[in-house]
Amino acid sequence: IIPSGTALQNSRTSELGDTDTRDGYHMSYGYGRYLTGLMVIKAITGLSIDGITYAPSSLDERQVAIAIESVNNAYTTPLAVTASKYGHSHTYASVVTAPTCTEQGYTTHTCTVCGDSYVDSYVDALGHSYEATVTYPVGLTKGYTDYTCTSCAEAYRTAWLDPSAYEGKAIACIGDSVTAAYGVTKDQTDYVYLLAKQLGMDYIRLGDSGTTLCTDGSRTCNIRRLTENNLQGADIVTIAMGINDFCAAAEGYYELGDINSTDTSTIYGAARMWCGRIAELRKTDSLSHTQFYFVTLVITSWNNSVTSARDWDQSKENIHGYTLRDLCNAIIEVAALYDVPVIDLNLISGLYYNSADDNNIDVFGGDGVHPGVNGHAMMAAALANALLQNDLRDDHTHTYGSWITTKYPGCEEGEEKHVCSICTATESRALDATGHSYHSVVTDPTCTEQG
Repeated sequence: IIPSGTALQNSRTSELGDTDTRDGYHMSYGYGRYLTGLMVIKAITGLSIDGITYAPSSLDERQVAIAIESVNNAYTTPLAVTASKYGHSHTYASVVTAPTCTEQGYTTHTCTVCGDSYVDSYVDALGHSYEATVTYPVGLTKGYTDYTCTSCAEAYRTAWLDPSAYEGKAIACIGDSVTAAYGVTKDQTDYVYLLAKQLGMDYIRLGDSGTTLCTDGSRTCNIRRLTENNLQGADIVTIAMGINDFCAAAEGYYELGDINSTDTSTIYGAARMWCGRIAELRKTDSLSHTQFYFVTLVITSWNNSVTSARDWDQSKENIHGYTLRDLCNAIIEVAALYDVPVIDLNLISGLYYNSADDNNIDVFGGDGVHPGVNGHAMMAAALANALLQNDLRDDHTHTYGSWITTKYPGCEEGEEKHVCSICTATESRALDATGHSYHSVVTDPTCTEQG
């Protein structure tokens, strides 16, 4: 093989550039034909061409030298281009490549004579600039946030709400004396104010001391606050009721009932009544977009004059034989029937009591029923996390707190849970049953019946 093409490419790296042909295909009459002629002689004879004195009259000494160099290099290295020592002054044209969200920018400089190029002037990638679009939860259907880059349309969806999801919206909080800010400074240190502040919301306080979830007792049922007029403009409504029902239970009033109860003086029946009212409000034009939540109750002392840790034992039953957790579970069960979500503050507030030696009651403050400043702050933080659905986050390692007894063992096994301090996810485990404790009653024999 006679490497004429290689000789031409070698020549093109010199100051002559692409001047070997007259039309892009045929060798030029002077230099191009002389170059290929030298290549044929060198390839066939193998003799030195350095001393050849003939050259077309149109060529100068430098062109002859470049032709001889190009042929010798092609003969020595026929399958690769060898750059000429007779270089040229590069004339570069510059092309700017702008940075994108993920790729850096740069400028490419290319010689218009020989094609030599280099890159400089690097610019960092811009990074994505996302806009958040929030789809709010409806009933038990969770919400989510779509993030779309304004520059490149890159998009992704998260299962939780953007931290700014509620900014400029309004929350209405229905409750008893805790919601009314008893024992703390209203609009400064209470949970309603703190919750609204954390989420950037306006708030409507609908708290009344001494009120109950149930009807027909010695106290007033606070369902009177659950009206279209009271809730005008509310995007979120939270309902935290039941502590007075539990602590003030009296004979004939505020019994637990069961899942089929319609008696509104029972916990189950009252929960049905509240859910029924929510269902009606959802049908109105002004509240059709509003999200309603029940909020379960934080653990509490038996009476508001005792703050000793021993008084917070959650295995205690009230006069009707049910625990505070039983009350919370009743609300959760009924709410599920009506597609009303529940924020289980009883578990996620961070407050726990397992025994007189294993509790954090001292951080709660207050008088044993009504939380102090720290207690309100704990409640607000837990509620904010729940409303943003942070329990769905999967971008962290769970950090669980102490185990909280939710069902004390007896004849049947019990249960305890612990809660992640970051996202409020829970884990459960069983507690061994303590076994039966039999009480003996002697029945004496009669004339006709055995004892």
